[in-house]
Amino acid sequence: SPRMVTLVEWPEITTCLENKRFELVLKNVKSSSRAPSVNDEELQEKSFPKNSPLNLLYIGGCGLERLSARIENCANLTNLVLKDNKLTSLPEEIGLLTQLKLIDVSSNELTSLPQSMKNLENLQSLDIAKNKITTEGLFDFEGLVMLHILEASHNELTQFPQSLTCETLVKLHTVNFSHNHITNVPFELSNVTKLKDFKMEKNELTDLPLCLGVMDKIRFLDLKGNPFKDTRFRKLANDNRAKVPSVLDYLRKKYDDMEDEGESNERKKKSEGVEESSDYIRVVTHHPNMRVKVLDSVSSIRGFLLTCVIRNVDFSGQNFRKFINLQTRLHSNECGQRTRATIGTHDMNALKLPLRYLALPIDELFITALRKKTPVSARELLSNLLLDSELARKREKRSQVNPVHRYLHLVKDLPLLACLIDSEGLVISLPPLTNSDLTKMTESTTSVLIEVSSADSIQTCYEIMDLFIKETRLFSPAIEIDQMRVVKENDDLLGEYPSRGSMEGVNLHFESYEEKKEEEC
Repeated sequence: SPRMVTLVEWPEITTCLENKRFELVLKNVKSSSRAPSVNDEELQEKSFPKNSPLNLLYIGGCGLERLSARIENCANLTNLVLKDNKLTSLPEEIGLLTQLKLIDVSSNELTSLPQSMKNLENLQSLDIAKNKITTEGLFDFEGLVMLHILEASHNELTQFPQSLTCETLVKLHTVNFSHNHITNVPFELSNVTKLKDFKMEKNELTDLPLCLGVMDKIRFLDLKGNPFKDTRFRKLANDNRAKVPSVLDYLRKKYDDMEDEGESNERKKKSEGVEESSDYIRVVTHHPNMRVKVLDSVSSIRGFLLTCVIRNVDFSGQNFRKFINLQTRLHSNECGQRTRATIGTHDMNALKLPLRYLALPIDELFITALRKKTPVSARELLSNLLLDSELARKREKRSQVNPVHRYLHLVKDLPLLACLIDSEGLVISLPPLTNSDLTKMTESTTSVLIEVSSADSIQTCYEIMDLFIKETRLFSPAIEIDQMRVVKENDDLLGEYPSRGSMEGVNLHFESYEEKKEEEC
């Protein structure tokens, strides 16, 4: 017969089971001092019976090395504390415990977390400090719409998790990534508008975290021990006497200077009447593949589109961040939170021309959305976005509508959605919702496909594209443009960019693809 496990030496578990208690607390019990061990599978199976009433499980300082998958029986858990143990992994079944509000697995030996934790939509506090967790070992935070606090200090993270910059994280106010190896704070962190307490002590930041300069809720900030290239800021960040407002003012001024630098240079050129023959943008036209065919199905949904390719893009230093920041700013302002127009940007080396622009039923349209690993249907993507934004809206003041909610209403009731597809059938864009993660840019990208779509007018597309290209040129002046033509199914021209009238005040030097080939030969 199978070995029978008795609970004689575990009175805490016996009392909990017999009295159907809601809390089980095991604190500082050495696993070697009792038989069976706390790591015994049968012991854990008995501790987590079906329909367990537990809402708090605390196992701390007990030498716990594994947690049984039977934890899934504890569907009522709201607090899970497993700190100060020897855990090297957690079961995927944790993702089924959707009532969890607090998880504390600090001071263990974890290198990764279950991907299923992305489903914990009620989670408010997550403490994973003092482990060995890597960037790859994290899960997608986007769905954690109730998350208030993330403690992740003393780990092995090398990158700031992109999914922690989502607009859906409307409750997140405390983030601690101190004592890691993170090299960059993405500007998109400014999407997390409620952030108050931000700790990045002793990482490997060299560039200024300019996003903090536009975040008006920051009250507690720790950036000590980072090798910032800006020596004045490095001293300021390490000065215990420096007040948080002083640090933020410095970043705010640097951010404003960055925004104004290009514009002031352009004004100076104009005031001096500088019109050097070399100060122009080379535009290559009539490349046979530089075209987008617009199908009739999209005309009544989001019928206006312009595209082009910019080459010789310089994303070195701060330039990549400036480019992303520019796109974010235009979306917020001139694009009216994407209700008026949407900008999509893609690494040209990750797609194949020519393109098609059409509308497809939401159950037949699949995309690997930004920050996702696998493709999902447009219905599932839209449903998740709507759920997240609605939860956020209900918990916010009416005057503080989540930005995502402002453009979702444009498409939420449509049976078809607009999409941009490359010549091999890859869906690269689903405006205004998302681009494909498979075509996202990096700091090594040198050629970028830009798309501007609108339901208003083609003139709106020209206006936004002009702004985007002109301001990109301020920090990457050597760009060249491949003109792209947008045509109907019968090849009638709908638009082309750039045209002869594009970018007023900028010299455009047009040459055909054939002329360029001859020159290169």
